[in-house]
Amino acid sequence: MGSEGIAQVQSAPQIPKDVINANSTLFLTQKEVQRFNRHKTPFCILTLSIARINRAGQAHAISPGEKAWILPGVFAHLLKFFRDLDLVGMLGDTPEELLPFVVLPMTDENGGRIAKERLGKDLGAAAFKLQGETVTVTPVITVTPFQSHFGENLKTFIDVVQKNHRDSIEHFPTS
Repeated sequence: MGSEGIAQVQSAPQIPKDVINANSTLFLTQKEVQRFNRHKTPFCILTLSIARINRAGQAHAISPGEKAWILPGVFAHLLKFFRDLDLVGMLGDTPEELLPFVVLPMTDENGGRIAKERLGKDLGAAAFKLQGETVTVTPVITVTPFQSHFGENLKTFIDVVQKNHRDSIEHFPTS
């Protein structure tokens, strides 16, 4: 039987292999917590979501299917954008939960805000492929500095990081 009657289904691209998986992201973040507590070395966590897809002058909220197509390109962009010592990882166990998560070692809150602003401009100007079409994105980026009152409690800190990011998404303008 010939292939002329079979529709070609493209699968979404894969997350780049240099992106740190969720378990390793948490492990390495715990190491940063230990460094902070031992040496008072500041660090921040940057989290990122795509709020909107922009194509041909029209913007709409990103769907879960579009997220699967866009995030690999976003992760590739993050790997090129950040310093070698920054850790580009993720949180979440399923594609729907996937949250880009960047550990910024030796970065205080002000440095984290500068990175956030630069990344926002850079990502907003970048072109991404969505099922063969070129689009731009509107990101929601949150920076959360580690603070001494978290102590050694990684779970509490991660909960704060995720809450800060959820709050940023909820307060992001819809239009």
